[in-house]
Amino acid sequence: MRFIFLSKTVLFGAIGCFFVACSGQNENTFQKTEENIALDSAMVEPQTGVTTDKPQRKFIRTADLQFKVKDVRKSSEEIEDLTTKYGGFIAYSNLYSDILDKKTVIISRDSVLEVSSINIQNAINIRVPNQNLQALLKDLNGMMLYVNHRIIKAEDVSLQMLSHELYNKRVEKFSERAQSVHQHRKGDIAAATDAEDTVLSRQLSADEHKVQNMNLQDQVDFSTVTINLYQNTILDKAIIENHEGIDSYRTNVFLRIWDSIKAGWIFFEDVIVVLARLWIFLLLSGIAFWVWQYRNRLQSSIKS
Repeated sequence: MRFIFLSKTVLFGAIGCFFVACSGQNENTFQKTEENIALDSAMVEPQTGVTTDKPQRKFIRTADLQFKVKDVRKSSEEIEDLTTKYGGFIAYSNLYSDILDKKTVIISRDSVLEVSSINIQNAINIRVPNQNLQALLKDLNGMMLYVNHRIIKAEDVSLQMLSHELYNKRVEKFSERAQSVHQHRKGDIAAATDAEDTVLSRQLSADEHKVQNMNLQDQVDFSTVTINLYQNTILDKAIIENHEGIDSYRTNVFLRIWDSIKAGWIFFEDVIVVLARLWIFLLLSGIAFWVWQYRNRLQSSIKS
């Protein structure tokens, strides 16, 4: 009996040690698994933090309007005043008139009434600070008689500007590393020249992106408004000369004959004045003629 009791005691003790060892191994495995998960999460969290950042939205706002007004010239002056009021400036203004039709009516033998149908328009481009765009558009509503179209756009360029900024930063770092390597470079002049050309090419590209970013920022800061104004067609009346009927206004024939006689007498006087200026030549010619006649008479008397 004693041997059997000892055998059972040893058996139960071995089974207990086995279960205790297994439970300890499971605890160690669980602890290692928790440590791995914590390490993985620590490695992932910084990356997710970077990707969730979003750039601040930047919009390029534009407006395109075409509407009818009472007087294009006065409305244009009001728009110029509003632009100055809201801190903007006129980028372009073209006030012009188109003659749609023209008719002439003879009202007398020497006068014609010219009637023209004229269409007056003005094309204006203005730049105003972005925050004042809505206020300007509300003030423009007061001068509109009829609206052909009113288009307002907002283009988000925040990602485009962020791309340019990141590109410039990468080029700056590349240039710094390239200059550091170039300073410690020795010997190969061709390789050094190629490196300089590469750095210059990257810098030129970075400058181009910087200018594009400045242009985008200017469009973000100042909105562009395109306005086309027009009014009712006006009639312009003017009395002008009737060139086609001028030939019928000729003087009387007797007056024209008398004018011709006076012109002939004046010409005769001019001839006498010219001959008076040539008296010496006339005198010499008379003497030569008298000598010639005298010699002819003398020869005739000798022959007879």
